[in-house]
Amino acid sequence: MNLFFVGTGSRSLNSNDQRLPRVHIIDANLVVNLSSDLLCYDLLMTGGEFNLSGYHLTAENHIEFLGPDPVLFNATNTMIQCRTWDAKFVDAATLLTLQLTNTEITSSEFYPGADFEYPAVILDGDLGNVSIKTGGANDDNFDSDIANLSLINATEFNLFRNLKVSNQLNIDAGSTFILGTNDHLLLENDLTIINGCTAVTTESYFSTSTATIETNHALTVDRINFRRTTHTGSGSLTTVNGIDFGGNTGIIFDNLAISDLYWIGGSGDFNDINHFSTSSGGPANISCLPDAFTNVIFDNQSGLSNTSVIEFPGGVYYIHDFHIDPSVNETVQFNLLGATSIDAVDIFVNGNISLTSSVTMTYDNSPTNTWHLISNEPHVLDTKGVDMNQIRNEEFETFIELASDLLVSYRIEFEIGDLTTNGYNLTTDVFDIGGNCSGSNCPTKNYDFDGSLILCNLFEASFNYGSLLISGDYKIKCA
Repeated sequence: MNLFFVGTGSRSLNSNDQRLPRVHIIDANLVVNLSSDLLCYDLLMTGGEFNLSGYHLTAENHIEFLGPDPVLFNATNTMIQCRTWDAKFVDAATLLTLQLTNTEITSSEFYPGADFEYPAVILDGDLGNVSIKTGGANDDNFDSDIANLSLINATEFNLFRNLKVSNQLNIDAGSTFILGTNDHLLLENDLTIINGCTAVTTESYFSTSTATIETNHALTVDRINFRRTTHTGSGSLTTVNGIDFGGNTGIIFDNLAISDLYWIGGSGDFNDINHFSTSSGGPANISCLPDAFTNVIFDNQSGLSNTSVIEFPGGVYYIHDFHIDPSVNETVQFNLLGATSIDAVDIFVNGNISLTSSVTMTYDNSPTNTWHLISNEPHVLDTKGVDMNQIRNEEFETFIELASDLLVSYRIEFEIGDLTTNGYNLTTDVFDIGGNCSGSNCPTKNYDFDGSLILCNLFEASFNYGSLLISGDYKIKCA
């Protein structure tokens, strides 16, 4: 059922705390004044004026401004919630006027339209990932101005076209902010991670495109990683303890010294801060979980026994070195509990991996649980033959060196970078040395297999790459 407002003159809308169906304001000469909180399925305006001051508006589905008649939407001292806010199909110059004062909009899909100012917007991805689609052309003309924008409750936030945030951009910890092809984000003040400590990654949507972030002041952000992003403007963009995932231009990476955290308390969940201390055998004394600039150390003061189990629930983890000290002789079990591709465990290692032969790694029978070797730092793998399930190398200049035999039961995928085996053997199901680099600046991929035996069921070398050089006296045996 639809509730239509038609005709001329002024009307009062008081729902008496009742949920209404679709509310449709049609005529250009009609004024509707909200006189109570309103809960409805949809609010559509094809003409007329809608005023709310102090009362809250909740649309379970859409708030849409469609034309063809002029629309005035006037909100003061209020909160507006909807699944989709859609002003993108309106010719702002002639049809739509938004007057928003001390008004907070919460939506999961936000189409702000052209040339409008929004004091505060919360994009809530509680129902899934969030899209921000502005209505203007894909050029340097900014289509809307959001003073304060917060992105919460989603793993990905997608921006298509151009956006200006004039005061504060807040992004949920651990999420990814994706900018569409050649799109442009202008930050006039600050960018902050909220609701946690985990780094945020900002990147372009396609591997062949570059996102643009403009600042005209000196902006320093904390724990923001960048991939395929260019900084422009008269200011500067510096990230402290952020990872350079490659393809970036004009961004300053100011990484602090690597710190150590020690595991304490025996069995436990890797997401539990009570299992970490800044000293060996010390008290739990941290407020943030390890990140890409933290070495995680298990030693003889970690409270481990032959029945200890360390669990990694499905999710993303960043560490620098993953180190099990040689003093650990117990048969400790590490469980990576991502059973499906949706809840896979992805451990991003910025440095080295060193294990002891007494430990075991289990992967919940899923090939999707992966160790990722990131950054341009050298990576030394001393895994003592412990099964690593799947290893991926995803950086242009990464150098990987073996310090013991390497067992990877599912797949090794080295897209880019160099590998030296130092005479140690490598065993896996699939050894994929593919890569996606194209153009004249692709580096040569160097593999030194001297003295090593490579055992696999499939050896794959399919890539669009500059060149590949395999050297040494080696054997590759495939089933």
